[in-house]
Amino acid sequence: MFFTKDKIKAFLIHLAISSAIIGIVFAVIFFFWYPRPYFQANGAWSVIRVLVMVDLVMGPLLTLVLFKKGKPGLVFDISMVAFVQIAALVYGVQVIFGERPYYLVFAVDRVEVVGKVEIDANKIKYPDLKIKPNKGPILVFADFPEDKEERNKILFEVVTEGKPDLERRPEYYHPYISNADRVIQKGKSLSLLVGVNKDSKIKVDRFLKRYNGKLEDYLFLPMVGKNNDMALVIDKITGLPVDGIAVDPW
Repeated sequence: MFFTKDKIKAFLIHLAISSAIIGIVFAVIFFFWYPRPYFQANGAWSVIRVLVMVDLVMGPLLTLVLFKKGKPGLVFDISMVAFVQIAALVYGVQVIFGERPYYLVFAVDRVEVVGKVEIDANKIKYPDLKIKPNKGPILVFADFPEDKEERNKILFEVVTEGKPDLERRPEYYHPYISNADRVIQKGKSLSLLVGVNKDSKIKVDRFLKRYNGKLEDYLFLPMVGKNNDMALVIDKITGLPVDGIAVDPW
């Protein structure tokens, strides 16, 4: 098929507009909704691929094929292409927004990424744990009740009835900062990751270079995500998350 200058110009304009919109959407996704390291652990890659295919590939290519200066019905054709793109974008953004990491919950000896729809926030006792920061999830410390019978009941329900485990029981959520010392106690030395294999050592070295730190400055905890498990690195003094390392944390 012969592509005229008008077709190529229309294609490039469409591609530029689509790229700008997708660029803004991706910036929000990767910097605010899924900042490092949460997209790798919990990101909706399948939805991202659909957005790229529809909005950056199919849309501009359809314009390249359909555009012909002075063609009857051209406005309708281009409008339909734009409608499909917008519909895909709105749907994709809604899915990604709804599944974004909302809580980062420490429980027992690990942290787990939990979505907003996975728990009943009305059961959370602390008002501060209902206010999500603009960037990243709410940090939570989940703790078993002191009452032995209640604790055993939870364990029984999880094992025999398949009910949610501690990290998805918001009635047992507590402020993370107030319990940071207990999180630190469960942290493991980064040197354990260095000794796993060559790839792990490279990734740990890359992390230390990025943050200009030393092995003894940090600890790690296994982080369980919907897509991947990885090592969540925490500050050895404050217990706060620093970043993730894409290695087997177990």
